[in-house]
Amino acid sequence: MGLLTALALSMGMMLSLGQFTETSAAEWVKLAEQAGRQFKAKPISIRVDLRNVPRTMVISYSSLVDSHYDLSLQNKEMEDIAKYSLQNYSQAKKVDEVQVTRSETHGRGCFQQTFVSHLTYPNPDRKDASQRFGVELPPTPR
Repeated sequence: MGLLTALALSMGMMLSLGQFTETSAAEWVKLAEQAGRQFKAKPISIRVDLRNVPRTMVISYSSLVDSHYDLSLQNKEMEDIAKYSLQNYSQAKKVDEVQVTRSETHGRGCFQQTFVSHLTYPNPDRKDASQRFGVELPPTPR
């Protein structure tokens, strides 16, 4: 009885993992792992929303690099992650913008503080967004 249960459980896991590799979420996980190694960020999450306008890639991560509260350094890091993610994503031309959220934690225990930064990076390689579904969209400022 236990052997049949283990066999049924393993078959169910194989089917569900097979479905996971066929979806675009698997690409998001791989891209997040690559970006995390490249930019020393942990944990990092990437998801893409192509259903809403503007179509966005959302990146959230916690940086292991101490920026010493330098906003230009933080913005440069977030822009580099956005560029890297767009370069390595197979459907990057469908994405209108990348929304990056960076958090940096200082201190330990009760004295821990987290600082959060946001950046919206327009995709320079996107498809022409002016005639989508007959709706005229304003150009993205650069």
